[in-house]
Amino acid sequence: FLIQLTFLMTLIGGYIFFSNMTVAFNTGTIFLPLIVLMTGMMGLSFGIGCSMLTAKYRDLSNIVPTGIRLLMFLTPVIYPVSGTPGNLRWMVLLNPLTPLFEAFKYALLGEGTFNLMQLWYSGACGLICLFIGLVAFNKHGDELIDIV
Repeated sequence: FLIQLTFLMTLIGGYIFFSNMTVAFNTGTIFLPLIVLMTGMMGLSFGIGCSMLTAKYRDLSNIVPTGIRLLMFLTPVIYPVSGTPGNLRWMVLLNPLTPLFEAFKYALLGEGTFNLMQLWYSGACGLICLFIGLVAFNKHGDELIDIV
């Protein structure tokens, strides 16, 4: 992540220097470390859950990459939330990663929608997923050692 963040900052710096792009610091910039921590927490919780399930059920190792690709299409990384059709926007907003990516865009580029309530939703989903993943991993951790 730090390598990619350094590359992104270099790219933004190049745009500022060569094409007179302006970057205005806003209220979202204050939340940038929190957004990075919440994204890491979400990745950790999904990683613990997926690794535990794929170790126990070997056939899921073929399904997990497909699920990750579907989640990538439901997360507005390249496209904005406002660009999704109205009847499909609820699926994009239901994704707990959507507020984090939109807040990241808002903090760095000043674009995107940033709502504190959506950030709370994302944080609550992340904490619940992390709690469930840790409890399940601690409960079945001894069995996984024998399976692996």
